[in-house]
Amino acid sequence: MSSKKRITYLFAFVIVLCEMFLLGLDVSIFYAIKAKTYLLPSGFIYLKDILASLVFIALYALIRKGIRLNRNDQTNPIWIEPSRGAWDAMVTLVLIIGAIFVYDQTFPEAVYRRISNFGLDFYAPESLYTIFKSHFITLLLGSALLAGLITIERLILYKRTKNTAINFALFIIALFGFSFSMAGTVPGAQFSPISLGLGITALILMFINAFRVSWILPMSRQDKWQIMGLTVIIGICGLILLNGFHFPPYLLWYSSFVGHFLLSLTAFVTLYFCVSFLGILIYLPSSRDFERKSEEVRKLYKMSKFITDVFDEDKIYTSLIRFVCESIGENSLGWFDLYVPNSVSEKAAGTFHTVHYTDVSGTKQVAHFRTVATNNVSSNIIAEMQRSAGFIWQQVLEKKDIVQVDDMVTDKRLNAKIPPIHAVLKRLNIRKRHPKPLFPIGSIVSVPLTMRSELIGIIHVAKDVEFSFIREDLELITIFADQAAIAIDNSRLIKQLIGKERLEQQLEIAREIQSRLLPQEPLQVPGFDMAGISEPAYEVGGDYYDFFQLDDGDEISRFGIVIADVSGKGTSAAFYMAELKGIIQSLCKVYPDAPRDLLKKANETLSQSLGKNAYISLLYGVVDVKENTLSLVNAGHCPAAAVMNKNPSYLKLQGLALGLDTGKIFNQVVSKNIYPLADGDVIVFYTDGVVEAINHEGKQFGYDRLLKIVNQSREKNAKDITNDIFTAVNDFTKTGGAVRDDLTLVVVKKL
Repeated sequence: MSSKKRITYLFAFVIVLCEMFLLGLDVSIFYAIKAKTYLLPSGFIYLKDILASLVFIALYALIRKGIRLNRNDQTNPIWIEPSRGAWDAMVTLVLIIGAIFVYDQTFPEAVYRRISNFGLDFYAPESLYTIFKSHFITLLLGSALLAGLITIERLILYKRTKNTAINFALFIIALFGFSFSMAGTVPGAQFSPISLGLGITALILMFINAFRVSWILPMSRQDKWQIMGLTVIIGICGLILLNGFHFPPYLLWYSSFVGHFLLSLTAFVTLYFCVSFLGILIYLPSSRDFERKSEEVRKLYKMSKFITDVFDEDKIYTSLIRFVCESIGENSLGWFDLYVPNSVSEKAAGTFHTVHYTDVSGTKQVAHFRTVATNNVSSNIIAEMQRSAGFIWQQVLEKKDIVQVDDMVTDKRLNAKIPPIHAVLKRLNIRKRHPKPLFPIGSIVSVPLTMRSELIGIIHVAKDVEFSFIREDLELITIFADQAAIAIDNSRLIKQLIGKERLEQQLEIAREIQSRLLPQEPLQVPGFDMAGISEPAYEVGGDYYDFFQLDDGDEISRFGIVIADVSGKGTSAAFYMAELKGIIQSLCKVYPDAPRDLLKKANETLSQSLGKNAYISLLYGVVDVKENTLSLVNAGHCPAAAVMNKNPSYLKLQGLALGLDTGKIFNQVVSKNIYPLADGDVIVFYTDGVVEAINHEGKQFGYDRLLKIVNQSREKNAKDITNDIFTAVNDFTKTGGAVRDDLTLVVVKKL
């Protein structure tokens, strides 16, 4: 008997032995409860938990070993196909539901009731059948949950990152810690503070791991539909199991430690199935495009069998020349000249073959070529051909058609003034003054590679004999050229697509990160209602707003509001915005009641880091809750729109944008004003994207229209005022208009 089999039998023996002892203890407890003499000693309960944990440790080892043997993939030993896992989960749940249903029909009194005994409130079995059912359900459901945990673990670890395995291990540790904290308690006992803390930790880690669904994207559309259908069935079975059989008391009676572990595991498996279902639902619309692109690449590979790697242009050029020469026959040689745009060739002057030609409009043009692949030909021969037969490149550029030279000695395009008799003597090599050509090319054909009327390059194929190319040869070379042109074009498009998708993903990540830099909800201050919103013109923007509590303690006596607009748009503005947030957050604590000093220090810092043409406009206010005042400073930003004592106006202040000056001028012009606040006063901070939005006539939204809307909405709460302004801007621009800049609003209302 092998050692592996001995270990298997050992685990099975542990399960049977511990289960027998555990069942005997439960029967004894049942009769003790019936006699009302059961005092529930803690050591007795701990013994149950120890035995139950041994059963499930051995059970986990057997299940994990069985999954490894049945689903081992030589290329990825830890991988489990999601569709296979979903099928197994569905079948397992159906069997469990069927088994429990049969048991309930056979033993209808196998239920638990909640009783109080000796000052304790806990679940107690109604009959011996209840105890047997408890063991039956726990072993069945526990086995399924452990198998589900192993399957989910392997899905989570698919394309793992550095922290993936660590996060999953921490989750299991937290789950064990929570379950261990409940060990020794009676079924149905309340959670202790330690248990609650561990449970919350496990819950957080549960959510972190539940969103590891990177295995969804590479799946085929058919597999996604299949898993979605199976997930629905699994969900229905899960609901039947949860609501129809009320199994928690059975698990908790079996063992408080194991019961809480399995219940927590049930929550995790359910959450992961829900997240996976939503993930598949999100990715499903793009599956057809993903499969179509894959099919196009496969067809391209089949059609261009002579191309070794469609994603590497250099390999395409090399393979193209090699296969063309091999197909044409022995003693053939060739090379590929890549057409290089002027913008590229100018940067590497002297490394290209320059050709002067006349385009279809009669304009003199200059083109450049670079030899990127050769077969059986030296650079000296190519250079001699470029010198003596430059018309080949000229005619290809002018006509985008094949150029054929049947006899390199007698062709008039090469020897326009040679007499016929001299041409014959030269060919026969009779006269010494007509020596044999320096290069072994008797005939040559040059075929352009074009895609959408744009020249990609030229294939040159030559032989050492005259008149060696027939029509079939030209057709074959043309087919190769067409295949290569498609392959090269697709290779470039794929590279562009990959770069574009990578950029879009990076921008999406940047947008998410930037959204986290903005307040998720306004500061809650008694007596004030605040709201803020920001909509970038592109994926990321340069607008910024925030709220700050300027004093320590629970009671807020002063708070700050800031809004800023970084010059420009896009990623560069977003980076400056993130830098600004860090600076303002640091300085607002240093200068809680000195907003002018805060701006001076911020300008000093930013003037050293901003780009040459970059600057930041900013409006910063400090509200004194006790004094009901607003201290406002402006660094070249739009004036705040205010309705104070029911009078609409703009709070205009002098100031220079941050970063335009190192401090000498900035410190002189920046000013501060203090405004009293009364109940019902409304202050609106905004960026220029609001007032500069244009309609179809090219007119701007403007300051007057903004102030009018603020005045009309002053009786509403801050959130509604924000919505009214955004709605007005959208209505103003929706018919042929445009919002050309980021839109950001902050509304502060004194209640």
